Amino acid sequence: MNFDQFKQNMRELQTPEPVFGWLCTYTPEEILHAAGFTPVGIRRSSGCEAEDVYLGRNMCSFVHSIFGGALNGKYSGMKGIVTAHGCECLRRLYDGWKEWNSMLKPEFAYQLNVPVTCNDLSVDYFAHNLRSFIKVLEDTFSVSVTDEKLHASIKLFDKTRSLLARLSSLRERDNPPVSGQQAAEILDICMNSDRESFNAQFEPLLAELEKSSAGIFSSGRSRIMIFGGIFNPDIARCIEKEETGGIVVCEGTCSGLRYHDLPDSGYNEDPVLMLSRRYLSKSPCPRMSGEIADKISPDLTGLTKKYRVEGVIYYITKYCENHYWEYPFIRDTLEQNRIPLKRIEGEIAGDIPEREIKSFIELINF
Repeated sequence: MNFDQFKQNMRELQTPEPVFGWLCTYTPEEILHAAGFTPVGIRRSSGCEAEDVYLGRNMCSFVHSIFGGALNGKYSGMKGIVTAHGCECLRRLYDGWKEWNSMLKPEFAYQLNVPVTCNDLSVDYFAHNLRSFIKVLEDTFSVSVTDEKLHASIKLFDKTRSLLARLSSLRERDNPPVSGQQAAEILDICMNSDRESFNAQFEPLLAELEKSSAGIFSSGRSRIMIFGGIFNPDIARCIEKEETGGIVVCEGTCSGLRYHDLPDSGYNEDPVLMLSRRYLSKSPCPRMSGEIADKISPDLTGLTKKYRVEGVIYYITKYCENHYWEYPFIRDTLEQNRIPLKRIEGEIAGDIPEREIKSFIELINF
């Protein structure tokens, strides 16, 4: 199976209903799956950013896209959405959803309170919040979420994560058999598909890629990492243009490694407590304010060495206070490791500063 055939196969499959949307990678999809829903990540532009005339203009384009999409029925096929208190923009999104509830589809919205650090107390607290979420799902939608169902869902999603980890390993090669743009498409398909179908279709493609000794591009391209939060997917296409001369080998982002790189703690403990521990222990985004210096910077250093990164593009979605706060730590860490850094501020859709990116990669090769 090749990449195009994989995409075609996935396009022909219908996403099983009922569908439930999630917005933040600190949301345990396993709970939604155990409740009988197909979890779908709302991670890309709805095309309706300008349609949101209710939330303040100092919100990021991600939030405007979601609220505008809900006003225009883009998510009307979903039973509900769940977000996490990942930032103040997402919190205001939830406030707006409750305020103008009758105008939005779906009407049901839930906000998870997620701690900003990981220790025994915060794990217990988050587990309590997850149990409250389960109770609301059971009461609202007349479903049953048992420990047995949760364990089965955890194992299914762990299978997906193991496949995506194998994909990431391929990108460590001198000349990877998969481009950054293809990897981003695979992640997007994964977030918008039921896991049973994705696992079944993706594993044969992965096996073919692992057997291949050929690279996706000719050798000699600059190895680039994208770091940050939600980013415009067109940036990978721009980096990998022939005239630009780069290849994206890693995404240290909420739409990249932070989505699937969760620690495996086994299956012996209470499944809700296990999910709490796993999600709080994963590679942190800057919302985990107590761990920026202690964990994000060392993680970044490790990734640059693992993928032999030659340059980093730090993508900040405009008005994202979390990433403005994180940036100095990222800058200082990369300076210490003598790795070039390019900071770009933009939206989740729209124009990419192609000339700036091309100049950055030319400087790396100078």
